[in-house]
Amino acid sequence: MSAFPNFLLPLGIAAGTALYYFAFVVRQPKVRMSSSRFTQQVFSKMPSLKSAFRPPIFAFNGHLQIILMQIMQRLDSRKDIQFAREHVPLKDGGEVALDWAIPPDIFRIPHHAPVVIILHTITGDSVDCVQAIRSAHKAGMHAVVFLRRGHLGIPRPTPQYNLLGSTADMRVMVDRVHRKHPMSKLLGIGISAGTGCLVRYLGEENLSNRYPFVAGACVCPGYDTRLGLAFARMKHGLFGFYDWYILKVVKRVFLQQLQSEDLARMPKGTKECLEARSLGELQENGYMLEGFDSVEEYVDNTNPVGVASHIKTPMLALNAKDDPVCVHQNVEDNVHLFDGSDHHRMLVLTERGSHCCYFEGMFVPKEMPWCWPVVFEYFEAVLESAHMLDDTGSS
Repeated sequence: MSAFPNFLLPLGIAAGTALYYFAFVVRQPKVRMSSSRFTQQVFSKMPSLKSAFRPPIFAFNGHLQIILMQIMQRLDSRKDIQFAREHVPLKDGGEVALDWAIPPDIFRIPHHAPVVIILHTITGDSVDCVQAIRSAHKAGMHAVVFLRRGHLGIPRPTPQYNLLGSTADMRVMVDRVHRKHPMSKLLGIGISAGTGCLVRYLGEENLSNRYPFVAGACVCPGYDTRLGLAFARMKHGLFGFYDWYILKVVKRVFLQQLQSEDLARMPKGTKECLEARSLGELQENGYMLEGFDSVEEYVDNTNPVGVASHIKTPMLALNAKDDPVCVHQNVEDNVHLFDGSDHHRMLVLTERGSHCCYFEGMFVPKEMPWCWPVVFEYFEAVLESAHMLDDTGSS
C-alpha cells in the first residue's frame, strides 16, 4: 500500500481553514439605525458598510487581533505625529490637558477646518490615538486629544481622578477648543472608555438644548456602567485575563505611583481600590476618589446610558461581537437606543474586530484599521448632509 502523500495534510488544513474563513468569518457589517431621513441619507453615503469586513486569516479571532494590535503598535514609529500640549488648570486645583496634533507638512489644513476631539482609553494617552489622528489629517481636519485627570504623565495636583472622564472637565476643554477655532465645526471620537464621557457629555448638553458637536463616533463603547454590568462583565473574558490586566494598569497609573504623603491625603476608598480583585470591585469602592459622596451619586452622574436617549446629535457606534472587553451582551442590552425616528444614532456591528482592533487584509493586515476610514466616512457624510438638520439636530 502506498504511503499517504506528505503534502496532503497541510493542503487539507489550508483548504479547511479557507473554507471556514469564507463561510463563517467574512461578513458584511450589520447596521441598526434610526429611521430618520437624515440617518438614511448618511447611510447611503457610506459604501464601506455595504461590503464585507475581511480580517487577516491568521488573526480573525478576537484574542489574536489584540495580539496583532500590540505587535503593530510596537512596529509603528509614530514619527509623523507630533503634539503641542496645552495645560488646562481647573478651579478645584486639578489639571487636564489638550494635546494638539501637529499636521505633517504634506497637509495644509485651514484654520477654520473641522476639529476632531478624541477621548482616549481607560489608561491611555495621545499616543494610543495616532491612527485616528492620521485619519483626521488625511480628511483635512484638525485633531486634538483630551487628556483626563491622571493621564498627563505628571504627579496629580489633587487626589481626584476618573476612569471614564468628567463632563464638567470636558466643558472646560471644549471651551478652550472654541476659543482657538471659533469658526470650526466640532466632531467627537470616543475610544473604549472614552466613549463614556463623550456619550454622557452629548446627552447632558442635548438635554439642555445645547448642540456643540456636529457628530460623534464611539469605537467599542461599553454602554451601561452601572454596578454589575460593563466593568463586571469583563472578568469573564479569557479566564479573567483582561479584567486582571486592565485592573493592574489602572492601579499602577492612578494609585501605586503615589508617594506615602500623597496616600495620606487620598479620600476614603483608596485602600479598598488598591486591594480590589476586579474592575467591578474597584468601581464599587472608587467613587470618593472621583469626587462623589456615594456610589449611587457616582453612577447617576457618570453612566452614559443614563442620558444616551436624549442625544439628538448624529452618533455612530462601532462594536464587534467578538470583543472580549466591551462584550456583546452590553450591545444586546442597549440595542433599543438605535431604534425609532426621533434621533440620528447608528450602530455598526461586525462579527469580528475584537476590542478597538479591526485589522483587515486577508493575508497582510493593512496599516490602517478598518474602523477609522468608516468613522471618517461617517463624519464626511454627516457634514455633507448637515443642511437637512436644524440647530437642534432635528431633521
